[in-house]
Amino acid sequence: IVTAINSTMVKNMEFIIPDKKRLKSFDDLIQPLFEKIKYNTQQIQTLTQTRDTLLPKLMSGKLRVEEFRE
Repeated sequence: IVTAINSTMVKNMEFIIPDKKRLKSFDDLIQPLFEKIKYNTQQIQTLTQTRDTLLPKLMSGKLRVEEFRE
């Protein structure tokens, strides 16, 4: 790709720039998705830390879990 595209080609490209109303609509639509991604990423980090803390203790027998029966 680097050899197929040069700076002159990029300078000559035409871009469509949306108006502020469309940009705002797009932002309103996409922002909740980014917030969900951020939240999920934080949850993954928390769960990973919890797993990394508990798993060695479970494997060594230092921590036991009671069996749950209904």
